[in-house]
Amino acid sequence: MLSSDSYSSKCFIYTIGEDILTMEDNFIDIGKGIFHLGSDEMILAASLLGGIALSSIPEMEIRDWNVERMNDVTYEKYKSISSLAKREYIGLFAAGVYFGGLVSGTDRIRRTGLKLITAMTLSGIITGSFKVILGKARPWRAEHLNDYRFFEMSNDFQAMPSGHSTVAFCVATILAGEIDRWWATVPLYATAGLVAWSRIYLNQHFLSDVIAGASVGTLSALAVLNVNKKIEIGGKELTILPDVYRSGISISIKF
Repeated sequence: MLSSDSYSSKCFIYTIGEDILTMEDNFIDIGKGIFHLGSDEMILAASLLGGIALSSIPEMEIRDWNVERMNDVTYEKYKSISSLAKREYIGLFAAGVYFGGLVSGTDRIRRTGLKLITAMTLSGIITGSFKVILGKARPWRAEHLNDYRFFEMSNDFQAMPSGHSTVAFCVATILAGEIDRWWATVPLYATAGLVAWSRIYLNQHFLSDVIAGASVGTLSALAVLNVNKKIEIGGKELTILPDVYRSGISISIKF
């Protein structure tokens, strides 16, 4: 006979295992989707790349204008705003949402936490890879416009894409998609925008860096939301839930 603690532990372990498999499936589905992009997706990608390229033209002027107007009081304020999107903080937040939903038995909260973790992992891999591949100099280190030193490992040359902007827009997109209310969407994206601007003000990134980071974060989150869409049949929402009992495993279907 299983004790209640032993039973709960087995349920948690089973659910976590299933969620890890879900993450794996998400990555596989998104990876496959990259090789089957339609014309709309190709146009969007080209538009983003064009926007990033155009935004890089006035970068040195924006940097110089920004540095001239920088002061200690404003610098500290933007530093605090920037810290909102530190990956370690957001990672703890995502884990808290996931395990909070797991322990409380609230599936929607647990799934939201899982989507946050999945999207942050995906966007982190993309952003981290391009930071090293491109080796773009940070504003305070750049000697000229578009100062790239490919495959440079130094943090001084890992400006593009902006990691903070990636995290901020990734989280904003997941939470906005899950809450699906304007009163949540507006402040979420406004906060993400402030984080992105703070990185420019703090002289850590150029405009094109934060646009690239915001694009990676947003698109990664949208990809995760898309592959996790619930099945709809006849306009009704169908949810398939595995349940673990002492006697075995069952599947319940709710409309």
